[in-house]
Amino acid sequence: MRLEAPTLITFPPEILLQITPHLHPLDVSTLRLTSHNFASTISQTHLSHLHYTFLTRTKPWPHTFFLATQLSKIGAIRTLITHCTEPTTLLQTKISSALISAASYGNRPNVVKVLLDCAKFKNLNLGTAPSEALLKASEYGHAPAVFSLLSSSLTFNITSSTIDAALCVAAKKGHASVLKILLMYGANPDGS
Repeated sequence: MRLEAPTLITFPPEILLQITPHLHPLDVSTLRLTSHNFASTISQTHLSHLHYTFLTRTKPWPHTFFLATQLSKIGAIRTLITHCTEPTTLLQTKISSALISAASYGNRPNVVKVLLDCAKFKNLNLGTAPSEALLKASEYGHAPAVFSLLSSSLTFNITSSTIDAALCVAAKKGHASVLKILLMYGANPDGS
């Protein structure tokens, strides 16, 4: 595995102990590795074992869901939500936080869609998170995330006033592609 430029990779302690068992738990708060020394330090066997463990543990690590959303591991996200045994309120909180985060960062539009699909499947109430996510995605110009959120707007009660507010934010930032999507979903440019 050869990478052109070093990329910072951060793992929570639970995962590091799986892939580098020789580390003492007290020595591991969060280890940061560049992609160059990551590739030379951790073998492919360890990575395969990590992937298997990540998807098959009966009690996932506390940070597993967050890691799956940050790395855009769609299958892992679905598996973790579908087989979740946590209380509904905790799951709703996790999905809400992940949704806002994924909408804020434009490199994860598929994560937004899968989080919404899973929340709909589990009949979860995400409260104002979809509206907040729409405003963040509009502010940062993430058109695919805006589209995913608006296509689920009836299910998650994204109101017309939120869509109008998102239009103002996108217009202020000059995000034409987001403006087109918002107008297509009924945003009112007159504000009336």
